[in-house]
Amino acid sequence: MHPSELWFPLDGSQKTTGRFVDTVIEGKRESGEAFSITRPALEAKASGSQEISFQVVKEFNKKQLIARCPLGWAHYEKLKAAPEAMPAIPTLKDLGIRGTPIEDAALHCGFNNDRITWFKAQGIMTVQQVAELTDMACQNLGRGSVTWRKKAKEFLASGTGMAA
Repeated sequence: MHPSELWFPLDGSQKTTGRFVDTVIEGKRESGEAFSITRPALEAKASGSQEISFQVVKEFNKKQLIARCPLGWAHYEKLKAAPEAMPAIPTLKDLGIRGTPIEDAALHCGFNNDRITWFKAQGIMTVQQVAELTDMACQNLGRGSVTWRKKAKEFLASGTGMAA
C-alpha cells in the first residue's frame, strides 16, 4: 500500500476514517482566462464504506478540518515536504487505533496479503473493526465480507485476538 492511500481515525473514532489529498480546482476568471489551483482536501468515510465525503481545505475551515484528522494532516504534510522520501507507514499505536492488527488473524480468518492490503485501503486496520462491520458495510464491501466478519468474531471470542 502506498503511504498516500492510508486512512486515519477521524474525530477520535475507530469507525470513521479520513485522509488529506490534493485536489485540483478549475475555473475561469472574469476575463475568461482559465485557471487551476491545487488545494488540500479532507476525504472522510465510515470504515468499510465506499462512500467518501470531500471537503476542500480553505482558510475559514482549515483549523476545524485539521482538528478532525490531525494524524492525517501530519502525514499529508510529510508527503508534501519530501514526496521522493516516503514516510514510514505508521503503526496502529502511532495512529491511535486500539485493537488487534488484522495481520494477527490472517491464518484464522483466511486473510492473505492482498486482502489485508485491501482492508487497509478501506480504512480497516484491526480484527475488531472487521468484527464490528455493520450489515450495510458488509454489503458495501461485497462478497465474502459476512464470512470475514464471522471469522473475526470467532477469532476474538477464542481469546487469541486480545486488543493490543
